[in-house]
Amino acid sequence: MKQQKKHEENMEEKRRFIRFQAPFCVQYSVDGETREFSGVIKDISMGGVRLTLDTASSILSDSAAKLSIMFPDETFKVAGKVIWSKEVGEMKEVGFCFSASTESGRERVHQHILKHFKEQLTRGWWQ
Repeated sequence: MKQQKKHEENMEEKRRFIRFQAPFCVQYSVDGETREFSGVIKDISMGGVRLTLDTASSILSDSAAKLSIMFPDETFKVAGKVIWSKEVGEMKEVGFCFSASTESGRERVHQHILKHFKEQLTRGWWQ
C-alpha cells in the first residue's frame, strides 16, 4: 500500500500540465504498422493524453505512434510515443506523450483545450 502511494506521488511530480477529462475519440497507428486502432481519450493536457483502449490492442511502452484526435469541430494528427501502458479490467490504459518536434500539433491541442475546457481553466485560476 505504501509503495503504491509513493508511486502515485512520483507520478504527480512528473506532470507539468493540467489534465482535463476529455471523452473524445482517437484513431492511432504504431510506427511501422499499417493498421489503425480506435480508442477514447480519458484525459488530455498540453503534454499528452491518457487513452482507454481495447485490451486486444498491442501497443508497448516506448512505441512511436501517430494519433488522430477527433475533437467535435476538427480532427488532427499529432505524433509522439507511448510512455506507459497497463491493463485496467477488460480495457488497457496508455499514457501518450506528444513529440516535442510537433509544436504545431501541441498548439492546436492548446487551442482546443482553451475552447472546450474554458470553464475548468478559469475556475482553476480563482481557486
